[in-house]
Amino acid sequence: MLTWTTVAPAVSAAFLSSVVEVVEAFTIVLAVATVRGWRPASLGAMAGLVVLALIVVTFGPLLGLVPLRAAARGRPSAPPVRHALAAQGDPARRRRHCAA
Repeated sequence: MLTWTTVAPAVSAAFLSSVVEVVEAFTIVLAVATVRGWRPASLGAMAGLVVLALIVVTFGPLLGLVPLRAAARGRPSAPPVRHALAAQGDPARRRRHCAA
């Protein structure tokens, strides 16, 4: 089960990177508006939003077909991740290491 403490770093990173992209896009629109005027800048921004919406509608459902285990591990049939000392050494050493 996912908890907020495990999900928060990924959600925060995705949100902050999205904010950076919005600022970058606004900067480009503002630069075009300064040079060419607001009409071409707004038409370009609207065209970009339409293309983005088409890409999301077209390829968004395909993301559900990606096997998450393969995507998370980088290979199709990855063995479960184990602690480095779990496969070697004596059990007492493992208990001392894991208890610390």
